[in-house]
Amino acid sequence: MPLTLVAPLNWGLGHATRCIPLIRQELSKGNEVLIAADGLALELLCSEFPGIATAKLPDIRINYSRFLPFFVNLSFQLPGILKHIGTEHRQLDALVSSYKPDMIISDNRYGLWHPKKKSILITHQVFPIAPPPVQFGLHWQLKRFMSRFHEVWIPDYPGEINLSGALSHSASMAKNIRFIGPLSRFSRCETPATDSTSRTYELVGVVSGPEPHRSLLLRELTEVFTASEKTSLILGGMPGKDDCKTIGKLTQVAHMDSSSLEKVLCQAGALFVRSGYSTIMDLHALGKSATVIPTPGQTEQEYLATLHSGSGWLRRTNQGRITLQ
Repeated sequence: MPLTLVAPLNWGLGHATRCIPLIRQELSKGNEVLIAADGLALELLCSEFPGIATAKLPDIRINYSRFLPFFVNLSFQLPGILKHIGTEHRQLDALVSSYKPDMIISDNRYGLWHPKKKSILITHQVFPIAPPPVQFGLHWQLKRFMSRFHEVWIPDYPGEINLSGALSHSASMAKNIRFIGPLSRFSRCETPATDSTSRTYELVGVVSGPEPHRSLLLRELTEVFTASEKTSLILGGMPGKDDCKTIGKLTQVAHMDSSSLEKVLCQAGALFVRSGYSTIMDLHALGKSATVIPTPGQTEQEYLATLHSGSGWLRRTNQGRITLQ
């Protein structure tokens, strides 16, 4: 039976959640799946696929600053990132020797390619947005990394009507790039979206992403939601934990499985979420609008929030300035 190794990046939960439909597809074809990850990404996929084979594959930890611009802060960590890419490539050799996968699907982990196994990279950041002094070098380096994979899958539409905009679309694309359409674990909300087994909330916030900004967003949404005195829910983006508490009409839960979360999102009166690309794909799949809050300094999230708020589909606001207006 063919074995597919799936390895998502552990920066936030988006890379793991968009691997869910791919894992479902592999299992539906009768293939075996090995999940190679760590941290919250591994926790989430284990909760979605109980009993599935796993291998711990450590990911690099990026430290985010409250004050330094994202790319300035990232530049200090670049030597460690490049070193880790080489390390995880060697770790992949050990996994291939032990498990002998037939195919490798890596979500934004650039060291996970193998010359003798079909290696696929999933990314929507073919042309990431960065300050002019570093953008050319960044694009050149990513192009070099992507050329090592047999195929690069972009989870988006290929034409002018798309979700990722300039991040993934250009007149000059490498030959190994393939558009596969958006990836989401959700499907379109039914109309009317009613379900007697789940509660309808007037406000729903989904907190995700790296620290310290995950906790800062959680704190701000808690203050805004409790002050509104509306029935509300905040999901903490912490799979593997079952924390739940109530503050007035606000309920906070650490995590929900995909089925429960889909019902909550479909029935929500108003949504407040990050503007990460996986979240954009989820909103597109559900057919829902939302208020999007970019992680401060993350140029990708800022670009996507501006891109889609310009079309009127999403409403952009900034962390530290969230209102219900």
